[in-house]
Amino acid sequence: IDIDTVSVALMRLLFVATLVVLSEGGRVSLYTACGLTGVPSHTRVRDLGAGGALEIAFTNGTTRRLTPCRAPQEAWEAPPNQWLAWYFGESGIVGNGVTSFTSEWTVPALPDRLPSNLCFFNGLQPTYDPKPYDFILQPVLSTGSWMDGSYSTEWVLNAVMCHNGGQCVYAHPFATQQGHRVVGSMTLVSSRPNNQWNVTVLDATSGQSNSIVYETDDEIYWGFVAMEHNPAGPVSDCDLLVRDTFSFENNKLVPPCTSVWQGAIGDGGCKISTDTFPQPNNFTIYM
Repeated sequence: IDIDTVSVALMRLLFVATLVVLSEGGRVSLYTACGLTGVPSHTRVRDLGAGGALEIAFTNGTTRRLTPCRAPQEAWEAPPNQWLAWYFGESGIVGNGVTSFTSEWTVPALPDRLPSNLCFFNGLQPTYDPKPYDFILQPVLSTGSWMDGSYSTEWVLNAVMCHNGGQCVYAHPFATQQGHRVVGSMTLVSSRPNNQWNVTVLDATSGQSNSIVYETDDEIYWGFVAMEHNPAGPVSDCDLLVRDTFSFENNKLVPPCTSVWQGAIGDGGCKISTDTFPQPNNFTIYM
C-alpha cells in the first residue's frame, strides 16, 4: 500500500476542526471557526444539546450563551487541508470511550521566518468522520497569528475546544520558550450528570498552565496529534517550519489505541513525513 496515496485519499474523505472546526482531512482547524471566545483559565463550557448552543460559566459566577454561527453539519465544501502531518488513534468501545489522553513535547526553536501561523497539538474528538463530529478538544502550542486576530512572535500555549456550530472557546494564551517541556492533557473528571472534560496545557519547566472544562453528553473514541499551518495548502517557504523533527512523547491514551494510522500533506519541497510504523508512545513529525 502506498502510504502517501492512502493519506491523500483519507484527507479528501475527512473534515476537521483544532481546534476544531472543519477542514479537509477529518481534522479541524482553529481558523475555520466563525465564533471565537477567549476566556480565563478554569472556565467551564457546557454543550446545551439540540441546536448547537453552548453556555460559558465563568469563574466569577456569570454565564454567557454562545449560539451557533453556522448550522451544525450544514452542507459545505471543505477548504484545503491545514494539517500538514498527523497521527490518528482509535480507542475504546461503544459505551466505554476514552477517559484520558496525555502527550508531552519539547518546545522547539522558532522557525527561521515567522509564519502566519504554526501549531502543534494533541487532541480528542468523538468520531473520525468529520460530518457527524460534535467537538474537538486540544492543548495547543502555536506561534504567529491567533484566532482572535492577535499575533505572537514567540511560542504560546493554551487550552482550546471547538464545536461544529462554529464556536471556539480558548483559555487566554501564555508564553513559553525553546527547550521547555510541555504536557497537554485531556481528562474525563466526571460522568455525572454529564461527561466533564478537563483540557489542560502545562509548561512543566515554568510551572505555568491554563485549562478549560467542557461538559457534553457525547463519548470520545478518537485521539490524535498534529502539526497545522495556516494559510491552508502547501507551505510557501520551508523556513516557516521548525527544523528537523517534532516529537509527541510519552503519549498515553486510555483505553490504549486499538489502531493507529498517520499521514502528511505530501509537501515535497519541505519533505514533511511521519513514521510508517509508529510507536504509540512516540509520534514524530519530520521536516
